[in-house]
Amino acid sequence: MIKLFTVGFPRDTDELQLVELFSVHGLVSTVTIIRDQLTGTSKAYAFIEMLDEPGATRAIAALNGFVLAGRTLSVRVAADKRQEDVPVNKTPPARFEEPGRQSAISQRHTGKTKRPRR
Repeated sequence: MIKLFTVGFPRDTDELQLVELFSVHGLVSTVTIIRDQLTGTSKAYAFIEMLDEPGATRAIAALNGFVLAGRTLSVRVAADKRQEDVPVNKTPPARFEEPGRQSAISQRHTGKTKRPRR
């Protein structure tokens, strides 16, 4: 399955219209139009999952730069977000202080002691 990112279509376009547009080039699995959470209006971009790679390639070739209702579509393979979300280093950054100098935090707490719990 190949996931395509599509941007630039008119805001009044619905999922069925995108299925019709892309299914000419290959088998469409799912269409997800990204919408504003509060208003529900389209943000004019969507993710289209196609079942076969040749169909996805044909859709990109045919629809990237295609003008739909006066707006130019941009279609490309969606970046794999799972690889981008993997943290590189989970250890917290080291704190370096000059020798003989206390940090601002430790200066504030000097002289104050906490009462022991009973």
